[in-house]
Amino acid sequence: MPFFTNGMNTFQTIVLGIFVFFLLAGIAAFALFRGGGAGALPTVLIWGTLPNQTMLQFSQDEGLQKAGVKFEYVQKYSDTFENDFVEALASGKSPDLVIFPHDLLLKHQNKLAVIPLKNLSERQFKDSFIEGGEVFFTSKGALGFPILVDPLVMYWNRSMFSDKGIALPPKNWDEFFTIAPKFNEKNKAGNLNKTIVALGETLNIANFKDILSALIIQAGSPIVALGADGKISSVFNQSQGFENPPAEAALRFYTEFSNPVKPIFSWNKSLPNSKDAFLAEELATYFGFGSELASLRSRNPNLNFDVATLPQIRDGATKTTYGKIYGLVIPRSSQKISAAFTVASQISSTQFLKNLSELANLPPSRRDLLSVLPESSYQSVFYQSAIMTKAWSDPSPTETDLVFRDMVESVTSGKTRLNEAINRADKELESLLKNLEQ
Repeated sequence: MPFFTNGMNTFQTIVLGIFVFFLLAGIAAFALFRGGGAGALPTVLIWGTLPNQTMLQFSQDEGLQKAGVKFEYVQKYSDTFENDFVEALASGKSPDLVIFPHDLLLKHQNKLAVIPLKNLSERQFKDSFIEGGEVFFTSKGALGFPILVDPLVMYWNRSMFSDKGIALPPKNWDEFFTIAPKFNEKNKAGNLNKTIVALGETLNIANFKDILSALIIQAGSPIVALGADGKISSVFNQSQGFENPPAEAALRFYTEFSNPVKPIFSWNKSLPNSKDAFLAEELATYFGFGSELASLRSRNPNLNFDVATLPQIRDGATKTTYGKIYGLVIPRSSQKISAAFTVASQISSTQFLKNLSELANLPPSRRDLLSVLPESSYQSVFYQSAIMTKAWSDPSPTETDLVFRDMVESVTSGKTRLNEAINRADKELESLLKNLEQ
């Protein structure tokens, strides 16, 4: 045993030494490069899921070119993005900058260079970016520059609402209790034919975890939180000063719409995917992301729909929605950390982010840019929603999807009570967070 212990200490010392070396090298790189001067800014390699055409047009920005910003861009696809990123780092072929989704940050933060506070202070960060963008900030510094926001919004069928004599879509969730019976139609077999809202299930509801996340955050729970020990832990089953955990209230509301004995029964497992039902004009509202606008238009050009901010809890303290936040991060294994920092700083600045946002058809993450609403009726709602956007540090999107799915289905099937489902989900979420520490 003594030999085994001593061997482990030696190994740990070596690993720690290597880690400290690269960490200090990264910090030095931030300090050494200041841009301009005698040396030209080198070309950096950027990865992301934005279309090639979008980034090609952006690279031709006259201001960027004058600033000496040069980059090559490689488009990746969402379903293989994470694997591609991990494999690139393992093979020594790291990109210099990555347009990174916020929900993968926690899982891969040990692979990312931390931007020191002297280069981007907490005050500068909070003054520049929306509150939701703070998932990119740690006590040691920023993991990246938030650039784009993809907020969860409510698309609604104007024709279906007009047919029912209702002029406006719901602004508060409790309005669905009143209008659901007016919309929901059944065929001769007693099955739902047309309905107002898709809530209560998981497999056939697009973005179900995102919708439920929004409901939980609106109810008053951040889902996870940074503790006094500097570690992120689950607060899923905590009351947050309320009589019952906010997550329990959110889950109760969500699952009621799939209960066939309730007058608001609006959805079940036999119905098609919620996005398909909305496009077929069988569903009056659809909770989707701003980025889905183009696909909705292309798949049914004749669909008479509009967009509104996500419904809120009546008399809630703040207006909130959930959203996907994308930021420019620097892999620790990049050979051009200082140049990548300079390029990321430029792209995320007011001057250049406005152009990228317009090309990507997504709201920017900067407060100053969001303060001026665009003329487009759709984009103005997306901007308003971006300001309201919150996010949470997800330890593993794939695995938490299963946690949320099991939680919902255990309640709708009658296997567990609400509080039991919440407590189990809390333990599973905490376990995933603990696994990241190992």
